[in-house]
Amino acid sequence: MATADASLPWRSWQIARFTIGYLTHGLGDLFFILMTIPLAGLLAVLPRYRYRLVRGIVKRYLVLMFQRWLPLLGVYQIDEVSGLEQVRAQGPVVFVANHRGRVDGPLLLSYVPGTGVIVKSRYARRGTLAVLAWVFDFIPIDARSLDSVAAMIEGCRDLFARGLNLLIFPEGSRSVSGRLLPFRSAGFRLAVEQNRPVVPVIVHSTASFMGKEFASFYPRVPLRYRLRFLPPLLPAPGETADALADRVHRLMARELRELDRGTAWPYLQGARP
Repeated sequence: MATADASLPWRSWQIARFTIGYLTHGLGDLFFILMTIPLAGLLAVLPRYRYRLVRGIVKRYLVLMFQRWLPLLGVYQIDEVSGLEQVRAQGPVVFVANHRGRVDGPLLLSYVPGTGVIVKSRYARRGTLAVLAWVFDFIPIDARSLDSVAAMIEGCRDLFARGLNLLIFPEGSRSVSGRLLPFRSAGFRLAVEQNRPVVPVIVHSTASFMGKEFASFYPRVPLRYRLRFLPPLLPAPGETADALADRVHRLMARELRELDRGTAWPYLQGARP
């Protein structure tokens, strides 16, 4: 059982393990960028093949890095991936995941191919994400721009038309304490408009990892991840996007509270969200 980690000492082997993980991740991203950009350029006249090839490269890279290498290195363990099979027969769905650390997105995407993601515009211009936004199904959004929001909605409609899923992190930011933040309703409006199932996804770790606080980059307790795909929820007749968002939020908050019992999450010790 994990406890609050602030009082535990850092071990040199733990620091080395995480540092090697960050270095290899950074080198992997650099290699990915250097390989993908010229390859995508060469195949510019064959967009369909370029799309398939880059999608295959991304899938294998994410699996290798986040399902194989980092667990092998001992950065974290993956204890559970459950409920995914029941989703695959649903057709295009809206995956709704909580967001506590930077690993959440790539780890989750390594398990759900054929999925586009809504990302903040400023992130879509950085490093690996810039490449993904260029040749992959990443949809940038600037919530302050109505034109950007409209373009995002149109991009999501196109995803569904092509039979692809959509992944959203409706909190809009990483939660420092672990307490589930309020949901933004844009993704839920699309689910209601398109009558697509919403699949709540719990991405849970036993302690904060790669969150907003520096200590979370070198956690002092063993990290164990659970990815739990909850049963799909269809919008009820006449249900508004806000009501659907609230229903999903309550369900996910309850699930997270159960998983957080006995772990190092600070809100359990009375920290503010």
